Amino acid sequence: MSTSTCHIVASISSEASSTRVSGSPSQDNVEHIAHGRNAPRSKFGCWTCRQNKVRCDEQRPQCQRCIRLSRFCDYMPRQRKNAVTRSNKKALSSLQSQDEMHEHLFPSVAYAASPEHISSGGIKANELVGVVYSVSNTYAQGLYTSLSMPAIPATCSLLLSQGDHAAINHFRTTFATNQHTKNPQYSMISVIFQLAQRSAMLMHMAIAIAGRDSTFYRMGERETGGEFDNAICHYNAALRAMSETFRCNAVAPNLDVLLATLWLMVVYEQRFGDGSGNGLTQHLRGAASILRQHCSIMLRDGLVGQEKSTNTQNEESPDEHGREKRILPIFVARMIVWLSAIDAGAAAYGNGGCINSFVIHDVETWPNSPLRGLVNMHQFSRPLYRTVWGNSYPMQERLDDIQNHDVYDLLSDCVQIRFMIAQLAKFCNDNFMYTEETRRNIESALSLVKERYAEIFDLATMLKFDHTMSQRLLSNILHIVPYYHSVILELYRAGDSRPKALDKRQHGALRAVMVVAHRAYNREGDIAMLRIAWPLFIAAISTDDVVHREWLLLRFQELGRFGINYVRAYKVLRAVIEEQEKSETFVDVIRLLGSGEYAKFVI
Repeated sequence: MSTSTCHIVASISSEASSTRVSGSPSQDNVEHIAHGRNAPRSKFGCWTCRQNKVRCDEQRPQCQRCIRLSRFCDYMPRQRKNAVTRSNKKALSSLQSQDEMHEHLFPSVAYAASPEHISSGGIKANELVGVVYSVSNTYAQGLYTSLSMPAIPATCSLLLSQGDHAAINHFRTTFATNQHTKNPQYSMISVIFQLAQRSAMLMHMAIAIAGRDSTFYRMGERETGGEFDNAICHYNAALRAMSETFRCNAVAPNLDVLLATLWLMVVYEQRFGDGSGNGLTQHLRGAASILRQHCSIMLRDGLVGQEKSTNTQNEESPDEHGREKRILPIFVARMIVWLSAIDAGAAAYGNGGCINSFVIHDVETWPNSPLRGLVNMHQFSRPLYRTVWGNSYPMQERLDDIQNHDVYDLLSDCVQIRFMIAQLAKFCNDNFMYTEETRRNIESALSLVKERYAEIFDLATMLKFDHTMSQRLLSNILHIVPYYHSVILELYRAGDSRPKALDKRQHGALRAVMVVAHRAYNREGDIAMLRIAWPLFIAAISTDDVVHREWLLLRFQELGRFGINYVRAYKVLRAVIEEQEKSETFVDVIRLLGSGEYAKFVI
């Protein structure tokens, strides 16, 4: 593992807590405020403490009081009356022109030019300048002419506007909650934000996706205005910074920052892409290329799945053949799992599969099992959160992580099975032997999963809201179990068109999806539906029950508030249902998308 990667993962907490925004008080003053009984009132403390009228030690990004009480530590700047005008004049007086303002907001990052063509034969990591194809720079023109808030320096060297800080707050709260059931303060998004505090590229991307997320939720497909333009501009800057990273540091890039940025780019394209799927596909290919270049040795040495001390990840020792062994960073392992989930979904609709192909097929040391790779990698990355936060990581969070280990292993296995089904559908007409072998492997994997997680499946059918189990575990069971039943339904649809009649196993799977979906909706509403969008889609095109189908269509229509991909999926969903009613056979969704009549989507 590179020194820079170890530095970020192993010491991220201590560095972040010692970093201060320009203008913060000195350490002596902080101690005086924290410990002095008659100390002057804090002017730089977090708003959580200030609103509760308690003294704050002013540590950033989280003060110790908020950490101890498991509260969200809010340092987002507020407007002050009578001070805004003076602050604006002071902040903007040094900016002599519009171009200079752009340079201050995006230091050393130029705006992207026109899109570049990428051949279908794949790419190399140092050619990622093509992968990070550009967004039109027309969005950037006149973007900051209406700035009314002062630029505020961030620890990653960017000057961030008030709108940028609002996007960051959205990223750390609403966006984090929608992506994960974990406490946002200690979630994967929180880890990514800590990395972004020292990476302009990653900070650009965090602001871009959070800005689009909040804007689309309010305005839908008609999104426009300053916040929308600002998000596009930050995305454009992140793309350029990505290409600069490979132009200047192609030998040993920071994998933590690189993969976190690519994951945000993939999610951005998945939810807000242009409907062709090209941007999503190219980002997935870029990530796969990076993994092959920088992680193959680590995986081939069989280090994934083995518990290794994260404190010695910087050390490299030769094996019996004289090769240097490198330990896969646990953050990189978790990012591979998250990228694989989207990649499997993209493969199901003809746009992905390259990351899962690498994880499953290119690594020769996985055990001889129908399920290899992802669950091993997820288990390897389990110490991530306690490694990042160290002794400040609350015991309650650690216990919660342990309770949810198995259910997330189930999700990793379901992601891999979904990818295997996508491969089966892709090659079913080309290679009979491959098709039969793949189908046998899928059936074997389904049986293994059913046996391995039998207790979780039983719990899903018996859960009641008054049970005193972990609320997060309950939520995870309700949104992960439907994935297993959905791969059973998807397997039946894979290959040639089949009659719509379901057999006993498919009927049981469909019923299980509906039961769990109803319980999840009654408990968490649309957020729960957002987490099981794909099972809802599969259930809607598989059921003959008119009442169930209308309920599912309504749920999917409401998901259109969360991203343009859900709007596109809803349109395709209605088209598939109408065609199936006429033909009385299952419709191939990939074929329908390939016709060009409908925009592509990934869920």
